[in-house]
Amino acid sequence: MDTTNILRRYTSLSVLIDMIQRRAISFMNPAFWDDRNDAFSLERFRQLEDCGSVLALCLTGADETYHHWKVFSPGMEGVCIWFDRDGLIEQFEDDNEDLLHGDVTYHTISELKSMYPSADRIPFLKRVQFADEREYRFLMTEDDPHIDRCEQSLDLSLVTRITLSPWMPVSIADSVKATIGALPGHSIKVYRSTLVENRDWKSVFRGMG
Repeated sequence: MDTTNILRRYTSLSVLIDMIQRRAISFMNPAFWDDRNDAFSLERFRQLEDCGSVLALCLTGADETYHHWKVFSPGMEGVCIWFDRDGLIEQFEDDNEDLLHGDVTYHTISELKSMYPSADRIPFLKRVQFADEREYRFLMTEDDPHIDRCEQSLDLSLVTRITLSPWMPVSIADSVKATIGALPGHSIKVYRSTLVENRDWKSVFRGMG
């Protein structure tokens, strides 16, 4: 499958259901991010741009990895939402004149010291140790300094598939697929990831000897 025009969002089953029901996706305040360096750079960007709040939506252009599941969607309640990259960018740009977006680039501290980035580049710089994320980031700015979340409407036709956690038991996954399929207003295909247990992978070893 060609995944060059795919952006993925690793999140939870409850967030997925909320997204489908309301046809909207949330941009969140980065102040609460685990990566304090990243949170600091977004706060510095907010100060330099003299805006009240900065809200972000983070996705990845990487193919499925164990790292993404374990870090961003751990446990059986995790899901991965696949988006049409070009379509998503087009919709967000049409809806938000001040939207910033782009690939995050990853650098050593020495590289950063020699870069002198412009203010609008700061939110897209991270330490090289995070390079496996291959993050694509969307940013909104608000005048109100007390906003922790902002809703962006979403055309569900831009969701190309949903992958359920590889740790979700098959019997439960079948029920979850049926539940998601019964939600109105979409025709999204739902699959369960076989990342940590794949029949075809095992069959190769069975045929040896």
